[in-house]
Amino acid sequence: MEHPVVIDEAAKAAIMSPAGLTVDDERSYEVLISELDMQTGLCHVALSAAAPEERIPAKITDPEVWLPNNPYVSAMASKTTIDVRAKATRREGEIERLFISNYAARRRGEPDFGLV
Repeated sequence: MEHPVVIDEAAKAAIMSPAGLTVDDERSYEVLISELDMQTGLCHVALSAAAPEERIPAKITDPEVWLPNNPYVSAMASKTTIDVRAKATRREGEIERLFISNYAARRRGEPDFGLV
């Protein structure tokens, strides 16, 4: 195969779900993390610090989530928002889940010297 197709978790969720689920392009979000499982990356986030009760499920696919004292855990512990890059799956225009790939302080493709 000359040009293999890579299917990320957001696209997989859309393919495997009943009709009506779409996947947005990756973009920036400011989120407030209220729960986080460091083993799986599963979490719940609010898209507005003003309305923390309006939480949506999310999954952090950034490997840094498994490290102690990572930026996601620090943001959750301090109850502060964190800027992230994510793809959203939507049903009927509403965000169903976010797939978070990295946080704004570290851009994709840049080395993370904390992991070296």
